[in-house]
Amino acid sequence: MNACYSYNIRLIIAFVVALVAVVALACGGGGIASMEEGRGDHAATLLPDGRLLVAGGRDTKAIASAEAYDFDTGEWSLAGQMAAARFGHTQTLLGNGKVLAVGSAPPELYDPGTNMWSAAGNMTHIRKRGHATTLLEDGRVLVTGGIADVDGTNRVSRFAELYDPTTGNWEPTGDMIEPQGGHKTVLLKDNTVLVVGSKSEPSQGGTVFVIGETTAELYNPVTGTWSEAGKLPNDHGERFTVTLLDDGQVLVAGGGTRGRYLLPNITASMDVYDPATGEWSTIADMTSKSWGHTASTLSDGAILFVGMRFVEIYEASTETWTSIGELSDERNGAHTATLLKDGRVFIVGGSDLAIDRYGRIGERNGFASVRVYDPVEEW
Repeated sequence: MNACYSYNIRLIIAFVVALVAVVALACGGGGIASMEEGRGDHAATLLPDGRLLVAGGRDTKAIASAEAYDFDTGEWSLAGQMAAARFGHTQTLLGNGKVLAVGSAPPELYDPGTNMWSAAGNMTHIRKRGHATTLLEDGRVLVTGGIADVDGTNRVSRFAELYDPTTGNWEPTGDMIEPQGGHKTVLLKDNTVLVVGSKSEPSQGGTVFVIGETTAELYNPVTGTWSEAGKLPNDHGERFTVTLLDDGQVLVAGGGTRGRYLLPNITASMDVYDPATGEWSTIADMTSKSWGHTASTLSDGAILFVGMRFVEIYEASTETWTSIGELSDERNGAHTATLLKDGRVFIVGGSDLAIDRYGRIGERNGFASVRVYDPVEEW
């Protein structure tokens, strides 16, 4: 076989592989059934029994329903009804197998054994949205910042509190150094919590508007105190991602700032925090500006980024990117991406938004469809 013929065959094979990937993306990835209800800004949690719990969110209005996907049957089924509709909330899988939902309303617990939701005690400050939750090494849940109702006024808060699953009680812990809304948290390998966020202000409607520089601070669960962790080289605003790398460093990617009536100013910047030195550094940008994307760490340490439409893999060790394809529908950062035990990533829901030139949303429709990334079959 001559070299030219062999080269052409390889080109044809590469083209076919790429075409299959695009078709799989467009068709839903593996023929996974759609949810019973379209939703975006929901939360998703992989349960101990292997099912995927998807709860809350919004379509044209906030949603109180929940459903679970059974990987054995390939079907969705109702997973109880929350007491209150909620979106932009967080869900945390507890050590006892229950799921804690925080945000938009008083906290609730989902019990997979009974398929029912119940009240989860009284928070010191009920968070509407813009908060973050972190499961600590000792099993408690740390809730930080967000918009809280304080004396009848919506306020971007410095408040932090802890939920103890063994007692079912909430208790305050030390306040953060800066008020935070729309921030991200990650549990470091030394069991301290890194918080990354930007200066912001609330509106009367409960929305957080990010207006300032991006800083970080550390929470010590043993002492309940906070310490500064520096200013980031780049401002990431909101809707960025924070990922713990295999070597213990933390990658902050993308994001952007958004005023009251302006379209977001989006960034492609990426910064890295080294807990050993306490220093931040800048690395090469993302391939395109992005906010509202998700970042999932695969079994080989690579990171799967899913944006409004793009899907790419980032290798932190080599700082290289590989394009996987595009989603058939632009999901506007309202989707979730959940890493399964078998290494696949389930990309669920999202929203189709109509936005005017001032950045105001005129119409919102939730997606019920699911896309699946499989590292073995590559879509």
